[in-house]
Amino acid sequence: MFDNIWNRGVSYNLFAAIANVDLAKSLGDHLRLVDAIESGDPTIAMEAIVDHIAHSFELQIEALGSER
Repeated sequence: MFDNIWNRGVSYNLFAAIANVDLAKSLGDHLRLVDAIESGDPTIAMEAIVDHIAHSFELQIEALGSER
């Protein structure tokens, strides 16, 4: 039970920090994901998902860096 609560606390801190960055790019990524899935092409959808994860990671690092 402790591990479950602890893991949620860490996640909360990570997502709370994201308020420090411009999320417009992330919104654009989400719209691209929707378009990619709607296209029915699994290659396009996979590329959109991989790009979104990479961009999200970069935003998270930026957000954590701005908390200093």
